[in-house]
Amino acid sequence: MNKPVSPKIVALRVILYIEGKGVLLVQRAKEEYAASTWELPGGKIDDDSMSLTEAAQREFYEETGIHILVSSDAAYYWDMRSNHPDYHGIRYVCLIVNGYLQYPGAYGVVLSKEHQADAWVEPTPSGVDEFQNQHGPLMQETIDAISHYYSRYILTARSLELRDQRIRDLEQKNRMLMERE
Repeated sequence: MNKPVSPKIVALRVILYIEGKGVLLVQRAKEEYAASTWELPGGKIDDDSMSLTEAAQREFYEETGIHILVSSDAAYYWDMRSNHPDYHGIRYVCLIVNGYLQYPGAYGVVLSKEHQADAWVEPTPSGVDEFQNQHGPLMQETIDAISHYYSRYILTARSLELRDQRIRDLEQKNRMLMERE
């Protein structure tokens, strides 16, 4: 016997991180659901014939005017019941993917009608807090995704940099000791 498929919405959001700028966020327009809330660019997957990568690239471009490449793995995801009035109670599954500029240096934002502003947030806990104090609330899912991105990518990279620096320092110290002998 076939089990009935529960209705669900599948969506994508993209984390575009640029060194020195942060993570790109967009603010929902005043006429939209969750008006004036800040979120990661992305949206529902409307075309079943598209791959997740194609859908993420299309959604990101539609909302920001920026061409990106997307990593093949989901960086984070959430699965919850929707509060949106049109989809209330329907399962909402959202994958967060990492985006990279297709054309380095080309990150001027051209917003869709669904958004009224864009801004960059430093993907650290203090950066997120400071952003909310200055610009207003972020969707909780966005905060969770940025927090995960920070711990998985930024802290890992910083830890590796520190490790490499310690190794260089030890090698330098050993060279100096060898020269003395």
